Amino acid sequence: MALTRVNGQKYDQGQYFQEGVCFRLSFKWAAVSMFGGDFNYAMDKGGLSIASTKKKFGEYIDFSEKHLADATKNWSDSKVFGDWVAGDVLQAMAYINKWGVKVTDSTHAYGGVTLDKIVDGTASDYMKAANAAGITVVYGYYGYDKGVPAGHATAYSNGRYFDPNYGTYTSSETTAAGIGRDIDAFIADKERTWTQKRFIIYLLGAANPTVKKRA
Repeated sequence: MALTRVNGQKYDQGQYFQEGVCFRLSFKWAAVSMFGGDFNYAMDKGGLSIASTKKKFGEYIDFSEKHLADATKNWSDSKVFGDWVAGDVLQAMAYINKWGVKVTDSTHAYGGVTLDKIVDGTASDYMKAANAAGITVVYGYYGYDKGVPAGHATAYSNGRYFDPNYGTYTSSETTAAGIGRDIDAFIADKERTWTQKRFIIYLLGAANPTVKKRA
């Protein structure tokens, strides 16, 4: 089976932001979706706060950018690659909890989004084992593009999948295992120019959630 783009929607983070802002956008989409809110896709460049998004992403990506810019690193060494991934995961953990204190859409402010746990593995394996289709996650993966380290972040929430490079999708599958397979098949198809080596699932929760209408 396969994923189908919602309402034929096309989306590309690249027309608005620097490369790599995917983690911030994926977290925002996942958090808003978990509460049933509306993510602002900013199709016309006017709807999304570009300066704010760049700033928040810039804080998060600082660690990774410094490592990737280090010309002395041998990226073919599995330990060097693993240390980079581990460091980026720690950043992700910290910023999910930081950003989750307050998440907004056009009408409401949501609070209490937290990182429940991290799973090292694919969506296919985790969703099948946990039989969990109603979860909300940020789904990141790392690998090599022609020998150069590469990474990307996407998201899933309650039956819908979001890739900042393409848009929001639904699966024709009805089981958690089937949805997980569709997500990983989508990634394999879209990312054929590079090889993924690590998949990380960040499971989100809402501890003492608050919902307030924005003034």
